Amino acid sequence: MSEPQGRNKGFKTENAFDEKRFLFPSSDYAPIYTWMWNSRVTRDQTDRRLAEMERLGIKRFYILPMPKSFRPTSFPTPLEPDYLSDGYFDAYRYALTEAKKRGMTAWLYDEGGWPSGGACGQVMLTDPSLVQERIEVREREVSKGQTYEASEEVEAAYYNGERIHRGFAFPRDGAVDEYIRVRTSFPHVNSADLPDVTKQGATDLFLKLTHEKYAAAIGDLAESGVTALFTDEPTAPRPFPYPDEIKRLFRREFGREIEDLLPVLVGREKPTAETAKIKIGFYRLLSRLFCERVLEKQKSWANERGLAFVGHLDKDDEINASVTGGNFGILRALRSFDVPGVDAIRRQIFPPKGKRGLYGENKFFPRYASSAAAQTGGRHALSESFAVYGAGVSYDEMRYALNHQAMRGVNVYNLMVIPYGEKGYEQAGLLPHFTEDAYPDLAAFNLYLSRLAYLFSLGERRADVALYYPIEDGIAEGRDAPSLSVYERAGRELERKGIPFDVIDDDLLRTANRDSLEKGVIAAGRAAYTTILLPPVKYLSDEALMALKEFERTGGKVISLPQNADCANALASIEPPLPIQGAEGITYAESVTADGTLSFLMNEGGDAQLVTVKVGDKTPYLILPSTGKILSPAAKEGIVEIEIASGEIVCLYFTERKLNAEEPFVESESLDLSNFTYRPETRLRIGETTERIPVNEKGETLRAGESGFPEDYSGSVLYETNVSIPVGTKRALIDLGKVEGSAEAFLDGLSLGIRLAPPYLFDLPVDEGKKRKTITIRITNTAANEYAHTTAFDAFRPWQLGGYYAEETRFHQDSERGGLYGTVKLRLSR
Repeated sequence: MSEPQGRNKGFKTENAFDEKRFLFPSSDYAPIYTWMWNSRVTRDQTDRRLAEMERLGIKRFYILPMPKSFRPTSFPTPLEPDYLSDGYFDAYRYALTEAKKRGMTAWLYDEGGWPSGGACGQVMLTDPSLVQERIEVREREVSKGQTYEASEEVEAAYYNGERIHRGFAFPRDGAVDEYIRVRTSFPHVNSADLPDVTKQGATDLFLKLTHEKYAAAIGDLAESGVTALFTDEPTAPRPFPYPDEIKRLFRREFGREIEDLLPVLVGREKPTAETAKIKIGFYRLLSRLFCERVLEKQKSWANERGLAFVGHLDKDDEINASVTGGNFGILRALRSFDVPGVDAIRRQIFPPKGKRGLYGENKFFPRYASSAAAQTGGRHALSESFAVYGAGVSYDEMRYALNHQAMRGVNVYNLMVIPYGEKGYEQAGLLPHFTEDAYPDLAAFNLYLSRLAYLFSLGERRADVALYYPIEDGIAEGRDAPSLSVYERAGRELERKGIPFDVIDDDLLRTANRDSLEKGVIAAGRAAYTTILLPPVKYLSDEALMALKEFERTGGKVISLPQNADCANALASIEPPLPIQGAEGITYAESVTADGTLSFLMNEGGDAQLVTVKVGDKTPYLILPSTGKILSPAAKEGIVEIEIASGEIVCLYFTERKLNAEEPFVESESLDLSNFTYRPETRLRIGETTERIPVNEKGETLRAGESGFPEDYSGSVLYETNVSIPVGTKRALIDLGKVEGSAEAFLDGLSLGIRLAPPYLFDLPVDEGKKRKTITIRITNTAANEYAHTTAFDAFRPWQLGGYYAEETRFHQDSERGGLYGTVKLRLSR
């Protein structure tokens, strides 16, 4: 299937595995970095940052401008020249020109700060009538005999559940709920004001003030190396917009005055069957306005200029995001993108190793983006990750978070942030900072992510099972709607069983392809579902119910999930595509190519696991994106055993093709290595700026595992020892065991490569002519130790360090210390 207009530039899809393209993927698969312009922009500094980005293997980026007026009292960002000024566009154009010379491409970020839609306050300054109007509830005490008087902003008042009007005499002491229309004003104390993006003309003005100015200043965006337009968390007023137009539309649509239903609409009163139907219909109306007036206008603008429209919404990780995220129907909104996305910027996804994640367990919300992409004919889904994970997020933790999302269909990886300026309080704010000082081994990670994106973009992603998302129940009854908890349990059970699935909603069922329905398939775009899992939904539309009945009548399978029972029994009839035994926490994903099947396995548990896979008479190749290796594993009685580290993804490639694969390492014996010397090499220091400085200290002898890095030390340390390889050895490996940080191994000064996460294994050249060799291991930890102990920020007030810094500080305190802890082994094959 070909990609729709606007999707194909910079978003590659191939239908057959290619060994060379896997080993060194093109820039179409490279991660995209957020380059945060947070200080004075000069050509010299732009050149320095671009050169650094090139050394780090960064091939794609977008510029996130942070104007002075963005959050002046909670996130100071002294951007100069001023946002959207002539000088700003000169600097922006220069950055694009120089980036293109280096073979880089860019996306166009559409806002100054976030959320998108207001041109950092300029939309409101230009047209104050676009002010946000919403409902807030004020409760005030009243006395017996008091006569009710309402102020002008009160839309409706309720007493003991009944609407009252001016002149009402209160029969007893109590409280009255007043539903007040609130209008925002500019400037806001904490941020530039955002208009009501659902009002007529708001997005048109936004496009005029931003997008059109970029186009005028830069010229042909696509020719300048721009491949996509990125929009970030566009949102309507919450709980819903309340201008006069909405009141008129409500009256026309439902034949009722909206004031009579405000307690139900804002969630303070439990709905009846009738009012629940109205509330759901109201959200559908708002969803249509949000998509038509905001997202689809931006998409049209982008596609007309040869750009893909990409981005994500707010609160996309929350179970009731359609209500809390200001989009009114999250899947419908995501289907308005060419490349829909989610974000994981605050430890929403994190390894289960006892540290502080946002949730107690990782959720499957990345499937919203990949499902929406498939349902509109797309093959790409986006993740915006890490902006508030803190300076202590390690490659291991980042690998886990991005692998987790890849297994759920995400194959475009946006990492935040690269700072433009890094002086004084600019060293705080959004962390981590992807610089050479903080992440000197980032080039190796970028190569890994490119391989990951390549593999997960091949062929067609398998998902013939769809889990119904009871969005309407959440709208009517809130996040505690019983069907929502069943929905989450069912998703977890599907993943536990290794069954790939997508997420669908009422809207998709109502608009399902009629021809496919008659064949027992619910089809939309690239998606084709033959099994539907239905929680005990209370508010399924008549059209969706009819579609499900027709689907079931013609051979489709509908499984109704019980309310109070374990989902495992209900899902027992669904067989996993690839039988896996002997391990917990192994998730599964699959893609079908022109010449085979890619079966992905990820260990989402906390420890390495030996996984047993039944492959029958078709022995697959084993593809390792972490090293670029392709192995030919041995199968015994139709079974392949694979050891998978925590957070690691491996790929089994079932094909009739013959690949250039190496035999797996078969260990004959292993030797423990000891008597290491420990010598600091470079140290990361935070002062007026951040820098990595050489350390001139003598080494001390210790055994690996005796100690890690000092608790206040961020930087690199060298561990060194001598090794003799026994005569007759055919192959040898160095196994570092437990490591905290990235590791580079050297043999007599020659690099054996970099390992960023477990397993920390290095191939060791076997040279019969020289028995005694020197092994040097460079371990580099994160900046967390330095951030946790520096006094450089003591001179600044908390607001200068940004609204996220306190949270990031807590993350720094539980980050890995760094060091070589495990017993280092020399593994031999004779």
